[in-house]
Amino acid sequence: MINISVSGDGAADELRSLLQWLRDDPDIRHDALISLSSDLPEPGKMGASFEAIKMVLDEGFQVGNFALAFASWYSTRRNHRTVTIERDGIKVTIDGADPEMAAKIYSAIGKVES
Repeated sequence: MINISVSGDGAADELRSLLQWLRDDPDIRHDALISLSSDLPEPGKMGASFEAIKMVLDEGFQVGNFALAFASWYSTRRNHRTVTIERDGIKVTIDGADPEMAAKIYSAIGKVES
């Protein structure tokens, strides 16, 4: 499983945008079940707040395809929010534009056994 969280102003909108981006990518959606997880609303507030994107991976999932899709999405963002990607306890934090982003993501979480 891969968990993706975004911090900062507009985090929920960024999560929805990334969710749609990943669902639109045929290489990702074929080998992963992608959903938003949410917290229960705080007392006195309406609705749930989005916490993270959860990706449940099939055996054929390719982390390299995910890393490229994520880097492509991130490059379209006007404001680069801090994004944390976690797989089996290994975390990668992205907090700015980086031309080597896809390679760093793959290097960190690509070697984790499915």
